[in-house]
Amino acid sequence: MTKRNTATAEAPDETIAPENETDHEFRLRMAREGRAIYVPGKTDAEVRAARTAEKARREAAHRLDLDLSLSEMDALDKALPDLMALVSDAGRAFDFLAAGFVLGHFDSDDVGVIALMRLSSRALTLAEDRECPAVDVLDTKLRQSRRALEQGTEA
Repeated sequence: MTKRNTATAEAPDETIAPENETDHEFRLRMAREGRAIYVPGKTDAEVRAARTAEKARREAAHRLDLDLSLSEMDALDKALPDLMALVSDAGRAFDFLAAGFVLGHFDSDDVGVIALMRLSSRALTLAEDRECPAVDVLDTKLRQSRRALEQGTEA
């Protein structure tokens, strides 16, 4: 057997190829293992150029048409900042709780922890009723517009 790279005694080398492995088989195996780029019939430069072109296409600005009513826009104007603040506050609250547990400042049955969890639950439940429907409308319309863009038609 021909060794393509070195291995230690503790970690056996999985890339040991049989002596009769062709160059094509070796390249296919390396690509399958994620160690190389290989597309039969294409050069490395062609594959890299295709990947670069696809990346540029995906990163280019695309125009999406969204039909939102004035009431939907007003709801989004109010919902998005509130929802962003709520998510940020929830993250800080959970960080606080985690640090308190890790450092031993309080236990899960501490009255303050229970109150904080109850208030957090109420805030998230209210957001689900108030802000989330507006964001859900935007999500639905964005997905429809994206599908239309990918299919080459108007939303």
